[in-house]
Amino acid sequence: MTAGIRGTGVYAEVLPEQDFRSYFCNCYGTVDIAAGGDRTVSESTYHQSFWAEASPRKGQSLFPAQAINHTDEEMEMLAALVRQRTA
Repeated sequence: MTAGIRGTGVYAEVLPEQDFRSYFCNCYGTVDIAAGGDRTVSESTYHQSFWAEASPRKGQSLFPAQAINHTDEEMEMLAALVRQRTA
């Protein structure tokens, strides 16, 4: 999976126990996302999440997901460390 990020807050995680599939959340901003042959532009003001499968399922690699394993407070704290604001 690749992601082109511009002025954006994101959270990503690889899950080895789930055949190394990736979880990616565009918490706010614009991100170009690619996995396998799938590509999308995610424009989000509040948590747009995806699963990226290491091995495509039925020819597809990107799937919608729910927000997991991160909070708004964590994103705000990280943004404050670099003197930025969340969306």
